[in-house]
Amino acid sequence: VEANTPIKGTSYRARDIVNTDSRCKWYFGFYGIDTSKPGAQEYYDSLFELYESWGIDYVKADDLLSPIYAHDEIEAITKAARKGKRPIVLSLSPGPAPVENIKHLQSVAQLWRISEDFWDNWEALKEQFPLCRKWQKYICKGHWPDADMLPIGPMAQRAMRGTPRMSNFTPDEQYTMLTLWAMFRSPLMIGCNLPEIDDFTLNLITNKEVLDINQYSKGNKELFDRNGIIAWYAQSEDELTHYIAIFNTTDKDIESYTFPLQTINYIGDGHITDLWKNESMEIKNNSVSFSVPAHGVKLIKLTK
Repeated sequence: VEANTPIKGTSYRARDIVNTDSRCKWYFGFYGIDTSKPGAQEYYDSLFELYESWGIDYVKADDLLSPIYAHDEIEAITKAARKGKRPIVLSLSPGPAPVENIKHLQSVAQLWRISEDFWDNWEALKEQFPLCRKWQKYICKGHWPDADMLPIGPMAQRAMRGTPRMSNFTPDEQYTMLTLWAMFRSPLMIGCNLPEIDDFTLNLITNKEVLDINQYSKGNKELFDRNGIIAWYAQSEDELTHYIAIFNTTDKDIESYTFPLQTINYIGDGHITDLWKNESMEIKNNSVSFSVPAHGVKLIKLTK
């Protein structure tokens, strides 16, 4: 805008389309665009033409959802993204996205943020549970509510917050986070420095059965929240496998917790596996009992 650069393929320039009253609240080097102005759509078209020439598959468009829902700019960005021959996944950010705009979100994007920037602290993770509950009925193939990236392992390389460090999440909190993201079917993106990844983090993000829940399950929903004990449920696509996650979001360990299988309308024998420990569990009186550490989770798979 300062240089008043030309817009490709038009006689217009940057100052002709800028909305100087629209400023990014966390970085004032950005202006919004007045999409009613001639040249505005052509500006976005030129960007996506460039991205396609680079072989780009995925674009995260920022400062569009909150605190103001930029409906017209989202439309212009979507239109530009669809003009090319190369399919581009469009991610809208940051949240919280307005749930009342769900139909529009599903019509324009493949994923959209449901929260503000998510970082590695327990209180932020606890706040994701009511957000996931709020958005669970809008999980839809090809259009995903996004709980944000996973701040795990060696992270904060050149970060906007903090110096290089290992994630502040405890191991139990990381199991909780990965389990919630899997059961909610949030897009999975990790925010760590891969060349320095540790064995724990690598095992965490390569657990095939947990990833299968994220990629291939259905009927994903929260069953209940009882004083910080939160249960989520999902089924495999063929409905032969049941997944149950019991989260302990309190600050006290639970030595023994009993989950009645009638809760998911299941009666009879079956095989139960703890998916994080890869251990078999027993069914007694059509229930399964186990311990759950503070801030931790028990993720189980049930099959006939």
